[in-house]
Amino acid sequence: GTTVLILHDATELDSTSKTTLFDDLGQIGQGTQRGYICHNSLAVRADTKATLGLTSQILHHRADVPKGETPKQKRERADRESRLWVQGAKQSGALPEASGWIVDVSDSLSDTFEYMAQECHTGRHFVLRSKENRTLGKPVGGEQYLHDAVRTLSEVLEYDLKIPAKPGQKARTAHLKMSFTEVLVSPPARKTGEYPNQPLPLWAFPLWEPKPPQDVEPLEWILLTNVPVETAEDAREIVSWYECRFVIEEYHKGMKTGCGIEQLQLTTIERLDPVH
Repeated sequence: GTTVLILHDATELDSTSKTTLFDDLGQIGQGTQRGYICHNSLAVRADTKATLGLTSQILHHRADVPKGETPKQKRERADRESRLWVQGAKQSGALPEASGWIVDVSDSLSDTFEYMAQECHTGRHFVLRSKENRTLGKPVGGEQYLHDAVRTLSEVLEYDLKIPAKPGQKARTAHLKMSFTEVLVSPPARKTGEYPNQPLPLWAFPLWEPKPPQDVEPLEWILLTNVPVETAEDAREIVSWYECRFVIEEYHKGMKTGCGIEQLQLTTIERLDPVH
């Protein structure tokens, strides 16, 4: 069947120059600029990388956090930024183009227990890049923490990955090794969102570059998924889904350069919101 990936990512849209909108917009950048956090969810075919369209777009006005906010108040605040991943997935429903998996794909900013728990408990599937060295419900390789545990694994597969150019870094090909293991991820010791207090059975994929070029930081990804894995080929396919994230990064470039979305001269929030 056709696997469809929902690529979730946010980009900042700078409207600092529109002084009439200063009070209607939120902080972006280092806090001195004003604009939106534009959270997009883009459907893409896993086989051809063809874009099918947006399944969700959230224009988020970053909140000025109240002084003295308690953890409970933060958890319950409707405009909490970490809710964007949860909301984007909720708004991305069934797709007629998909005859196979529908998979939510996102970077390390989505690594919240709340988001992963929602995906597991609502029957959705996800792949994300891990940021938190989470506690495991049972040790792997004698290690109790996720990142430490997966770094004990031996490779099951190796392959080459083309890495696109970045500011200050040329495009290159990295020779990677990868492995995978089943893990039981425990809830955080301090509750940081809304979710059942139950561990999540997931699969983890470490990817690493043993011999990077001189003066280049080695690539390392630790990916998490709730898609079942049986073989190294399964694992390689799931990792390839995460590699499709570049498509939404190109979409954001198109919004800003091709469409000039930040150069619009509209001066009221009622007119600016709909054109995004």
